[in-house]
Amino acid sequence: MFNTTPKNDYPIVRAYSQDDSFKPREVLMKYLFHWPLFFISLTMCIALAAVYLKITQPVYEIKASLLIKDDNNLENNRRSGNALQELDLTSPNKAVDTEMEVLKSRSLITTLVSDLQLWIDYQSDKKIGKENLFGKSPVKINFSRTDEKIESKKILVYIKNDKTFFITEKADIAVEYQFDKEITSSIGTFVIEKTPFYKDYVGKAIVISFKDFERTVSDYQKGIEIALLNKKSPTVGLTLTDATRERGKSVLNYLITIYNKATFAEKNRVTASTLNFIDSRLATISKELSEVEKESEQFKSSRRLTDITSESRIFLENAQANDTKLNDVKVKLNVIEGIEEYISSNSLYKKVPSTLGIDDPGLNGMIAKLNELETNKARLLSTTPENNPIFNPINSQIADLKTAIKINISTIKLTLENTKAKLEIFEEGFKADISKIPGEEREYIAIKRQQNVKQDLFLYLLKKKEEISLSYASTLADARVIDAAYAGPVKWPNKILVLVIALLAGLGLPLGLLIARSLFNDKVKDSAIVNRETVLPVIAEIRQISTDKPIIINNPYFNGIIEEFRYLRTKILDLHSKTEQGRITLLTSNVTGEGKSFIASNLALSLAKSGRRVALLDLDLRRNYLASFFSIASDEPGVIQFLEGEIALESLVKKSEMHYGLDVIPSGFSSENLASELIEKVELEILMNRLKQNYDDIVIYAPPIRLAADALILAKFNPLLLFVVRCNRTKIGYLKFINSLQKSFTQTGIVINSAKPEEGINNYGNSYYQNKGYNKPNIGFKRKFFAFFKRF
Repeated sequence: MFNTTPKNDYPIVRAYSQDDSFKPREVLMKYLFHWPLFFISLTMCIALAAVYLKITQPVYEIKASLLIKDDNNLENNRRSGNALQELDLTSPNKAVDTEMEVLKSRSLITTLVSDLQLWIDYQSDKKIGKENLFGKSPVKINFSRTDEKIESKKILVYIKNDKTFFITEKADIAVEYQFDKEITSSIGTFVIEKTPFYKDYVGKAIVISFKDFERTVSDYQKGIEIALLNKKSPTVGLTLTDATRERGKSVLNYLITIYNKATFAEKNRVTASTLNFIDSRLATISKELSEVEKESEQFKSSRRLTDITSESRIFLENAQANDTKLNDVKVKLNVIEGIEEYISSNSLYKKVPSTLGIDDPGLNGMIAKLNELETNKARLLSTTPENNPIFNPINSQIADLKTAIKINISTIKLTLENTKAKLEIFEEGFKADISKIPGEEREYIAIKRQQNVKQDLFLYLLKKKEEISLSYASTLADARVIDAAYAGPVKWPNKILVLVIALLAGLGLPLGLLIARSLFNDKVKDSAIVNRETVLPVIAEIRQISTDKPIIINNPYFNGIIEEFRYLRTKILDLHSKTEQGRITLLTSNVTGEGKSFIASNLALSLAKSGRRVALLDLDLRRNYLASFFSIASDEPGVIQFLEGEIALESLVKKSEMHYGLDVIPSGFSSENLASELIEKVELEILMNRLKQNYDDIVIYAPPIRLAADALILAKFNPLLLFVVRCNRTKIGYLKFINSLQKSFTQTGIVINSAKPEEGINNYGNSYYQNKGYNKPNIGFKRKFFAFFKRF
C-alpha cells in the first residue's frame, strides 16, 4: 500500500474521501443530469391532463334538504291540547332514522328509476363531447316489452320530419318508422313519441342507450347519500353526484315527492283501519241503543207511566250513578281483556285495540310504543327479509314491551275486579231499596239506565270518528322541503388537483424510474463505491467525454480532461520516484470495454509531452487494437512476430506521428500460438530489458485480467499496476477481485474512467479553461444521439 494523499507540488483535480453525508446539491445535480427525461415526462403528463380536462364531462354535486316530522314524543302531543292527540294510538309514529331508510328503500328507488326512465340515456350524436339530453330530448321511448339482453345496447334515431324517423341498430341499416306507432325490434316492443323539443332536431340524430334496470336501481341506492344534518332537529340532507345537473335535481325532487306520497298512503291506510273499527262499534251500539229505546217506549205505553216520585228519583239517581261506575269498570275490564288478547297474539297485522277509557298514562304510553315498533317492523318487512339481523333488536323490544304490558294490565285488572265487586255489593243494596218501589217503576228505571249508558258511549264514539275523519282528509305533508334540489359547483374534474397530479406524476414517474434503476443497478457509479468495495487507492478519475477520436491530449478543446491526465501522470511519476529510467506501468481491467486503450494511449502521450521517452507496448496479443489509434496498419508486424522470431527488435518499434518522444509497439497480426504461451517466452524478457534501457517510461496495454492471465504473467517485471474501472460499465461484484491483485503486484492503484463531474469540476474545466478559439470536435450524429440518450 502507498499514501494517496496528493502533494502540494501537484495540481489537485479531485480530493478523494469517503464522506457519506447527505449532500443536497449533489443529489440535485444527479437528477438534473436527466433533465430531458423529466422534461418529456412533464410534457406528456400535462398534455394528458389537458386532454383529460377537455374530454371529461364535469360531475356536479346535487343537494336537497327536508324536515321530517318526528312523532316519537307522545307526551308532548298530549300536553299540546291537540284535538287529535288520541290518534297517536292509531297512527304510526315516525323515527327519523327509520324514515331515512325508507327514503333509500328499493321500492321508492325502483319507482324513481321507472318513472324518470333513468335506465335510458338520450345523447346527442357527436363523436367527442356527447351531450346528455335529459329533460330536453326530442323523443321519448316507452316500452311495453323489453328484451332480456337490452343492457349496453344502443340505437340511433334520425328525425326526418314531424311524422317519421329512422332507427339504426345493427350493420348500419336504417329503417323508417312513424311516431306513436308500435315497433318491435331486437331491443323489445316500444313506441317512440315526440316531445316539444323535436323541432330543434329535425334532420339530426340522437343516440339512445340502455342500461340494466335492476343495476341502475342499485346504483342509485348507493349513489344517493342521506344524512342527518342536525342532531337537535330532524333535518335530513340528500346528496347525489351526477354529470347532468337537471337529471340530478329531478332525481332528488322526485324522490321527495314519491316519499311524501308513500307517507300519505301509509297514514291513510292506518287511519282508514281505525275508522272501520269505530264504524263497526257504532253500528253495534246503535242497534243496542235502538232496542233499549223501543223497550222503554213499549214499557211506558203498556203501563201508562207518566211521573216518578221524589223518592224513586233519589233511588234512581243513586242506582244510576252506581251503575255508571259499574259499567265504566266493565268497559275498562273489556278493554283490558282486549289488550290482553292482543298482547298474547303474535299476529303482526292485527288491529291495535283502543285504550279509550283507560286513564293509566303508563299503559297508554307502552301501547303507543308497541304500536310504533310493530308499525316500523311491518314497514321494514315490505323491503327487508324477516330473517334479517336488523329485526333482532326490534323483536327484543317488542317482547320486553309485551311482558311489561302484561304485568301492568294484570295490576289494573285486579284493581278493576275489586272495584267491580264493591260496586256490585252497592248495587244489591240499591236494588233492595228500589224493590220497595212499585215493580213498574223499578223496571222502567232499569230500562232507562241501560238507555243512558248506550247513548253516552254512542256519542263518544261518534265524536272520535269526526276527529279521525279530519286527519284522514288532511293533505299536509309530513316531510317539509327546506331546500329543493340545487346543483353546487363542479365536483370533478378539479382542474387544480388534476394539474397538481399531472405535475407530481411528471416528476414522480421519472424520479421513481431513476431510483428503481439505481436500486437495481449493479454497476459502479462513482469513486465512493470503489473506495467502499476495495482496499486499493483511487489514483485518478477521468471524466466521460463524447468524441469519435480516442486521442484527446493534442486537442485543446479538452483542456479539462488533459489536466486530469497530467494529474495521473504526476501521480505515476510520484509512485515511481525511486526509479530514474525504465519505469513500467501496466494497465488492465476486469472485462473489455472499460477504456484501457483510451487511458493507456493518452497517458503515454501525456508522458511523452512532459519530455520523456515513452514506449507504448500493446501486449493484448488476441487483437491488434492500439494500432488503429496511431494510424498503424493492421497487417504491420508486431510483438507476436517478434516473439516468434520472424522480425528483429529494430523492426518492432513504430515512431508516433503525434509526438517525437512516443514510440508505439503494436501487438501484430494473429498467430497460431496461444497468447499466454508467447508472453512466457524468453524473448519478451529480452524485449523488456531493451525497452528499460532505451526509454524512461514503458506503458503496457494488457488484456482484461479476469478473461486472460497475461497481466499476471507480466507481474514478474515488477510494474506499477493501474486497474481501470469504468463507471456504469464495471460491475460492483467485480471489485472484490481487485483486492487479490496485491499478492501479485507490489504497487497497485485504480483509475476510474467515465467518471461523472463532481461539484466544482465543471467550473474548473469550463471557467478556468475557456476553450476560446477552439472548435468543438464533431463527434457525429450517432455519438451525439447516444450521448444525449444517456441522460434518460
